[in-house]
Amino acid sequence: MKANFSIIEDVILDEVISDETLEIDNALDIIAVGEIFNDRIIEVEKYFKFLKEILSDDTYIYFPNKKTHKQKRLDIDTQRILKANGFLVLYNLVESTIKKSISAIYKSLISDGLSYKDIRSELQSVWIHNYYLEFKDSKDSTFKSFMKAILDDVLGNASLRLKLDSKKIPISGNLDARKIKQLSKIYGFSCETRKVTSNGGKLHIVKKQRNSLAHGDTSFAECGGDHSVEDLLKIKTEIISYLKEILTNIKKYIERKEYASAEYHATRKTSLKKQ
Repeated sequence: MKANFSIIEDVILDEVISDETLEIDNALDIIAVGEIFNDRIIEVEKYFKFLKEILSDDTYIYFPNKKTHKQKRLDIDTQRILKANGFLVLYNLVESTIKKSISAIYKSLISDGLSYKDIRSELQSVWIHNYYLEFKDSKDSTFKSFMKAILDDVLGNASLRLKLDSKKIPISGNLDARKIKQLSKIYGFSCETRKVTSNGGKLHIVKKQRNSLAHGDTSFAECGGDHSVEDLLKIKTEIISYLKEILTNIKKYIERKEYASAEYHATRKTSLKKQ
């Protein structure tokens, strides 16, 4: 399979992560990522349970120390602000899950000691691009030294450790189903999910609202006013289902070592037969 360089350039060149970074040595394996995902789901469910209860028509806040007006309902703006925060809670779950899952891919293939020739063509393109970024950022580099370094690593079967950098996972606050599909093409894992997830279609709403809030394009009250609690609960349920299936796909990808090339698997299979 040929790597699609145009996809890699479109996604990676402009969207290198600059906020939260994950070092390979500190990256989690996919089992640990799954455990953290389950913990994050508990957090999400707690928030949305609170949201449903606090915004119920028969819910009042009680002020025991006040002499009068001991009970009151939340005002409309506060209700809307709480709903808007739901989008931030959901986006946190999405980006954390995908970022940690891809870091787990890096951790696994590096732990396997794979070299450039051992990995699938899509990942070879990522490796080359990371090498290019390192060259571009170095004041002392020349094209000649850049090419020599690549050839030395490729021909010498050098470790991938220094050139598959989890700091450069192309997410950068714009994660939705379209971006996850692009990532699946870059890394080679499946993005197929059941119809019940609507293929992650609701992720676009979450990303859009998160970015509008983060960049100050809309206020929390304006954002929350456009969505009912029922809308948010449906979005939450669909996104959790979608992420569970994507995480399962990545887990299978890692367990089957699908990051490795066909030639690597053929050699490994022959070696096992001889044992």
